[in-house]
Amino acid sequence: PMSYFIKQSYLDDRNMAIFLVSVTSALLAITALGIFGLATFNVSTRVRQIGTRRAVGARRMDIVRHFLVENWMVTTAGVIAGGGGALAVGYWISVKYELPRLDLYYLVGGVLTIWLIGLFSALLLAAGGCMSGAERGRILKDNDALRRGKERLERTVAQRDATIASLE
Repeated sequence: PMSYFIKQSYLDDRNMAIFLVSVTSALLAITALGIFGLATFNVSTRVRQIGTRRAVGARRMDIVRHFLVENWMVTTAGVIAGGGGALAVGYWISVKYELPRLDLYYLVGGVLTIWLIGLFSALLLAAGGCMSGAERGRILKDNDALRRGKERLERTVAQRDATIASLE
């Protein structure tokens, strides 16, 4: 009988905790999808740049590293701005409503979680899940065209050098 009353007294707290965990999980998933979408957009809008870099000799890992560093910078800037905003709003709420301040390790834990989710979503993108077969084909087609242009330029330079050498 007493256990029933104990369960009933904590029922509201339990429901609130379940609700907060659900909302937080949904927000983290939406954040990860947003970061993944932004990184995918950055890659897909720069297909020609990727093709050019491949044509002049960049390896796939060099290109992946470039996009990972770029995504790391964007994610880090967003996390720093969001962490600063969270500190400012938390301080304002604690002053305005005379509430105790939340321990800083909650903010640090949240910031690190968001940051790691952003980097993990970029790694998923780098694993190859972002480009469709058509985009890869277009990159290969651009690579071939650029390589042929490069070879043509090298032949022209060689012919010019030969002409100059024969005139001397």
